[in-house]
Amino acid sequence: MEDDEDLRDEEPRKGDKSEKRRGEGSETGEDPFAVFTIMESLHDKLKLLDYDSDFCAKRGFKSIPRHYFAIAENASEQLYYFGNLLSWLLSITGQRFTPPDQYDDPNTVTTNIMLELRKQGLPTEFSQTKLKQGSGEEVCQVLNNVAQLALKARKWKWSKPEHGREEFVDEAPHHEDVEVVAERVVERDEVEENIMDDDDDVVVDMSGPAPAPQPTAEPDKAAAEQAQAVWLAEVERVLPLLKIHLRADIKDWRGHVEEMMNNRAGIADSLTTTQEQLEKLSTDIAKTLEKIGSREKYVNSQLESLISDYRSQQDALAAVTTRWNQSSGGVDELSRELTRLTEDLDKVKGQLDEKGTSMTDASPLVKIKQALTKIKMEISQMDVRVGVIQHILLSASLREKSAMVHGMHAVPVLDDE
Repeated sequence: MEDDEDLRDEEPRKGDKSEKRRGEGSETGEDPFAVFTIMESLHDKLKLLDYDSDFCAKRGFKSIPRHYFAIAENASEQLYYFGNLLSWLLSITGQRFTPPDQYDDPNTVTTNIMLELRKQGLPTEFSQTKLKQGSGEEVCQVLNNVAQLALKARKWKWSKPEHGREEFVDEAPHHEDVEVVAERVVERDEVEENIMDDDDDVVVDMSGPAPAPQPTAEPDKAAAEQAQAVWLAEVERVLPLLKIHLRADIKDWRGHVEEMMNNRAGIADSLTTTQEQLEKLSTDIAKTLEKIGSREKYVNSQLESLISDYRSQQDALAAVTTRWNQSSGGVDELSRELTRLTEDLDKVKGQLDEKGTSMTDASPLVKIKQALTKIKMEISQMDVRVGVIQHILLSASLREKSAMVHGMHAVPVLDDE
């Protein structure tokens, strides 16, 4: 649980940094070094996951440089390596992703990768063609996110740094070791006085091939001279070895002041030399500019007639261009008028064709004749119907009259009865 919390704590910090970097890139242009930062973070995470032994050694891949996916080199090779590395990282998280083959279609490979990223819930707010290149910020970001999930799966924990108890004095930058060497000049009187001292019973044993002889209690003059010669020879032999290396202290303000004075002297010397060179360069530039100015005046004087001729020709060209523009405007207007007249002529021709067609067409007469025939038939039918109706009415009236007559003759008979 603590491992997951540490990794979760780390992810927001990195996310904030990346968001901040993207925000700055959106205001002042994209950051060209963001991809290198992401790639370095990915490389460190791969080292934590034992990338060399678990991936390179077992799958037969070479270890990639620190900025391999940040720089475009070989798109097909980088895409193949990217797919296999992604498959290995997903296998650490417990997911199964089939690594692509070297001769697979790049579109199929990138499509499968995008589907797997969406399945894992990782951000895919970029174009699929970015992954097809096999390098760039998107590829590094995808691998970095999956490597973060792999670290979570292995429960990696960032332990606190352990500081040693020994205190080491750091060497001050740009300071050479100070060598304190014993003085090689030894006063013969002092050496002789030390050797001839009767009360001094201390014996000095110097390590070396030529040991110093022990003086006797009462040395004679020859022994003293011999002892002195031996002592001087021994001093000359061990003198180069008597060196004390003192490291300059960073907190020593005297050393800082001395370094500042040395730097100031060096800057002054460099400034003098540089100033002389700049003055010489300024003089040369001034002479060159003067020569260029005189040469320009000479060229202008030689080409003055040609320049005036060129200007007159340019004016004439401008006048001709103006007349051509005016003429082209008139031609355009006449062209529009011609187009309008042509349209009117086409309309008139269409009307004439319609009228001529209507005059030579006999279909209206045929229709009229058919209509007259139909009307006549209807009139004859109506006449027949009218005759039938009249006959019916006549018959009805006759029956009524006969009924009336019969009724008139029948009434008296009833009265007699």
